Amino acid sequence: AWLDMRTAVFHAFTSMNTSFVPINAFQADEFRRLGLQRRDPMFLTMATLLEIDSFPSAASIGRHASTMRPDEELRRTQWLFEGMSPAEVDEAYRTPRQRTGMFKTAEERQALRKARIAEDRDAQPKGEISARF
Repeated sequence: AWLDMRTAVFHAFTSMNTSFVPINAFQADEFRRLGLQRRDPMFLTMATLLEIDSFPSAASIGRHASTMRPDEELRRTQWLFEGMSPAEVDEAYRTPRQRTGMFKTAEERQALRKARIAEDRDAQPKGEISARF
């Protein structure tokens, strides 16, 4: 990885600032040259990075993925559908729904990572060394 997780999350988080916060001198120079005032919000990128960080190994991601059912996840998470009018989108957005999934607190992600580390340890044959992220 060319960026550690903390730095990657920080850069994604600062994209949501109301004022431009360049991540380095090159970006500052390029934004000035191009007349850009701010970066695109990268909230979902940041949330995805944090979610990935809760998996201590490729085996951990594999175990989790093997329990997922794409059709069920789509039904659970999708609330925008093709052909919806602007009014229907507005109504769907305002309709209360259970928000579960990747938006966890830092404490919840830390507990999840610790549990997954224990699962890795339990799943590993005795004497074998595992690759960790």
